[in-house]
Amino acid sequence: MKNPTDLSPVQAPLLPDHVHQSLIIDWDYYLSRRRSLLLEESTLPPYLLKPEITALLDATKNAVHHFLINTLWHTGGRISEVLSLTPAHFYFDGGHPEIILPTLKQKRGRPKAGAIKQRLLPVYDGDYIEETLRYFATHRRGKHEPLFDISRATADRWLKAAAELLKDQGEALSIELSCHVLRHSFAVNCVLHCVDVPVLQQWLGHKDRRSTEIYTKVLNAETAHMMTRVVFT
Repeated sequence: MKNPTDLSPVQAPLLPDHVHQSLIIDWDYYLSRRRSLLLEESTLPPYLLKPEITALLDATKNAVHHFLINTLWHTGGRISEVLSLTPAHFYFDGGHPEIILPTLKQKRGRPKAGAIKQRLLPVYDGDYIEETLRYFATHRRGKHEPLFDISRATADRWLKAAAELLKDQGEALSIELSCHVLRHSFAVNCVLHCVDVPVLQQWLGHKDRRSTEIYTKVLNAETAHMMTRVVFT
């Protein structure tokens, strides 16, 4: 099985035709309902939606910052997990590209050798795959060398700088951006695209299913259309 260190930037894997099929989602509706949802559902964490992430990425011109944001967005990984990624964690073999994410919770102390659980995350976004290959070709990281030699604090500063760039373009985010907000955004995006809770739980590396079910509360926004069927006069 090959990883990106063995591939040139033009050798992105061919993806199945069904990958290009997508749901039609009324993003404006979910954007308009978010404020109410976050007030009504106290356990639902702050999140951004796909159009906002797209605008954020478009405003980010630094290639390294862009790749970090895009990796957080595409994997839903904790910042500790993403900062531990190396080229050896990326497998783009044939039509089934995937990333191996080490499950690292933010706890004190270093985990014991052999105690780190890993999870597989499928990756079918062609643009992200191409960006990954270009990043490896440009930066020439060793197979087991971290992709981002930075701290968590630095990562958060990069995100805040990206949000400022977006604000300068007149598109300020209504949610304060952080690495963990991107993890929440990934989870909400998966729920809106009908990913089952057990699958999302596996992708997020949650031990408790209830931690994953919190994100399904975003679907409470869909109850509004039911009231249109109720006649009162």
